[in-house]
This record gives sequence, structure tokens and C-alpha cells, in this order.
Amino acid sequence: MKNVIAKYTNLLAAPAFWLVLLAITILSLWPGHAEPPTSPWTDKVNHGLAYFALGVTFLAKTLSKQVTPIFSRKLLRGFLLLWAFSGLMELIQGTQMIGRTSSFLDLLANAGGLALAIIFGQIILLAWQRK
Repeated sequence: MKNVIAKYTNLLAAPAFWLVLLAITILSLWPGHAEPPTSPWTDKVNHGLAYFALGVTFLAKTLSKQVTPIFSRKLLRGFLLLWAFSGLMELIQGTQMIGRTSSFLDLLANAGGLALAIIFGQIILLAWQRK
């Protein structure tokens, strides 16, 4: 059963990662909305969920090639690059080009989503290794 799961993870992980990254890029650079979110924290939850999905697909893509400790330097660099990408998206949103605003709280929500992905990945990896 592990071999079947590993086979499909190898096959789907990289395309899923690039699809999530593309979706985040498009949604981050989409022109501003006329209507505000339903609550002040809805936007932050959306940011956290988006970057959680990006982090999980990054882990699947990276770990599908080899089982690496979840706190390896390679993974840490990857997560720092993803967070830097989120910072770039926030900087672009702060320009007048697309009619949106940048927010340090959005950047923190992005970091929170990535951190939760690391924790989730650690739990899954430990469970996988115990079987």
C-alpha cells in the first residue's frame, strides 16, 4: 500500500505545488474588490489556508523524491523562499498598479500557514515512519 501511495504522490506532488503557486499568484495580483471581506479576519484566514496548501504541496513535492527529515536545511530554505515570495506579493499589492493594499498581518498569516504546514508534515511523516 505504501508503494501505491508513494507512486501517486510522486506523480501528483509537483503539478499540485505549481498549480497552488500559480493560483496564489493570480489571486494575489487580482485587482482590488469593491466589497470588503465579511469579517476583518476572513482575509487572514484565507491567506493562512492558501499558504498552508502551498506548504503542504511543497512538502509533498520535496519529500516524494526522498524521505528527508522535516527540519532539514533544504526544506527550511524552501519555506523561507515561499515566505519571501509571499512578501513579494504583499509588496506588489502595495503599489498603485492593481488597486490593493499590502499588509504586515497578511505576511504573518502567510507565515502561520507555512508553519502549520511544517507541523502537519511532521505529524504525517512520523505516522508514515511508524507504519
